[in-house]
Amino acid sequence: MQNKLQMIDNISDISLVRREEGFEDILDDLEGNASVLSEADSSFLPDAFRITVKDMNLFNDTVNAVAAVPGILHVRQNSDLAYRLQHISQAITYISLGIIVLLLLVALFIIANTIRITMHSRRLEISIMKAVGATNWFIRTPFLVEGIVLGTIAAILSLGLLFALYTLAGTALQNVFSIFNSDVIPFANYVLPIFGGFLAISVITGGLGSIFSIGKYLKEQGGVVLNEEE
Repeated sequence: MQNKLQMIDNISDISLVRREEGFEDILDDLEGNASVLSEADSSFLPDAFRITVKDMNLFNDTVNAVAAVPGILHVRQNSDLAYRLQHISQAITYISLGIIVLLLLVALFIIANTIRITMHSRRLEISIMKAVGATNWFIRTPFLVEGIVLGTIAAILSLGLLFALYTLAGTALQNVFSIFNSDVIPFANYVLPIFGGFLAISVITGGLGSIFSIGKYLKEQGGVVLNEEE
């Protein structure tokens, strides 16, 4: 039966729950009222499977596919809760995307202005380099590296902040996860892909901010030769 269940595409995990284990779970849920089952044992319970689905959009189809497997007596599920979780997940996704876009624009603005201030403070050196024939890319390179370094530092700080928020949220929601017999997934399971994503986005943002700021500055003032009094 488990092999047949594993053939259903939308199932990500299946674990067998023996009747004895299920009976212990019931006693734990009853807590102080467990005495009502003091004369009972696990014989009235069937063995069961605890199933985790991949895509909540296919929840009903998955439930129907599980129920159609020969030998399945009953499927216990809460479609209302599943759809609420799905809607919450979608809302969080849209809000997160909006925040990410907003933060990217803010990051571009901050990095561009930081590089622009740095270039302004070194305008005499830039003017001299232009006067002796330095190309725009020769001048751009150190500022581009600075932007990338700023992006890398931002990625590291963002990862640390996310770890702190994830730990706080996991501690606060531990009771909610326990209702579903689940645990908070360790942050270490995702640290490498998250850091890779942060690093890529930060480096690209830092590079683009630098290129935009440098290009605009060189176009406006890069060809003007300054003297030391200026």
